[in-house]
Amino acid sequence: METNVILFSLYDFPKYLKDCITQIKHHSPETTIHLISDKDVKGAEGVNVYHINQFLTTPLLQQEDVKYFQNNPVKEHKELFFSSAVRFLYIEELARKLNLKNIFTFDNDVLIYDNLQDVVKCIPDDKNIAITQALEDELICAMTYFRAPDDLVEIAGDFKSIFRYTEEELNGLLDLKGKHPNEMGIIYLIFQKRPINYYVFPSIPDSDTGLIFDPISYGQYISGLSSQAGGTGEPFIDKKHFIGKQLKRNELSCWFDFDLKVPFAKNKHGTFKLSNLHVHGKNLDKFISY
Repeated sequence: METNVILFSLYDFPKYLKDCITQIKHHSPETTIHLISDKDVKGAEGVNVYHINQFLTTPLLQQEDVKYFQNNPVKEHKELFFSSAVRFLYIEELARKLNLKNIFTFDNDVLIYDNLQDVVKCIPDDKNIAITQALEDELICAMTYFRAPDDLVEIAGDFKSIFRYTEEELNGLLDLKGKHPNEMGIIYLIFQKRPINYYVFPSIPDSDTGLIFDPISYGQYISGLSSQAGGTGEPFIDKKHFIGKQLKRNELSCWFDFDLKVPFAKNKHGTFKLSNLHVHGKNLDKFISY
C-alpha cells in the first residue's frame, strides 16, 4: 500500500523535525516522506525535499492579503499560524503534481508509533479525510489524512478564499472572543461550512476502540508546554479539551513507557498504546523509539 507524509517548514528548520522524520522511518519504513521548506535543506537522507520557490503557490501568496495573520502581536504565533494555514495550498499542489495516494500531514512536533499503513486501515472506507480534534470548535493537524489529491482541492480553495477576508469578517465567522485567528479554528470552519466527508480519529478509548490518537492533550501532559507557551516541563492539562476534562476528573490517565518507548492512555475500558504523540514541549528526542 502506498503511503506518503508531506511535512512543511517555514521560517526555520527546528532540530526536532529531524526526530519527527526519523521516527516515521522507524515505524513506517515503506512510507515516502516529502518535505516542503523555504530553506536549502541539506543531509535529509531518504526525504524528498522541495523548496517553496518550485511552487506556483508562492507567487500567488505574495499577491494575497493575509493581514489578519500578520496582525498577531506575538511574532512566533504569527509565523506559526500563517505557516500552518498556507501549508494546505502547498500540500495540495504537490499531491496533485505527483498524483499521491494516502497522504498524511501533521505538525513537525509529532511523533508516530504505528505503521501508517495500519492507520489507513482504521479509517472507514467511505471517509476520504481524517483529522484529530481536541475541543468542540478546533481541528488539529496532529494526524491528518487525505485519500487522494482531489480530497485536498476544496480545502485549499477555501483557505484561498479565507485569506481574502478582513480580520473583522473572520471574527464574525469564528467565535474568537478577542483572540487572534489560528488555523485550527479555520480548519473547523471550513469543514463545517461544507459537507466534507471526514472522520475524526478517536482520542479517548472506549470498548470498541482500535487505534488511539493524540490531538495535543496527551502530549501536553506527558511533555509539558513549550517554553514559548510558558512551559517548565511540568504536566499540563487544558480543561477545555475533551481529553483534558477526563484527565482532570481522573477518568483518564496517560504516560510514556521509557522501557517500551511508547506512550499509553488508560481508562475504565483498558490500557491503550497511543499511535502518535503531539509533543508540545518540543523535546521530541526524549520520546523517540529508536
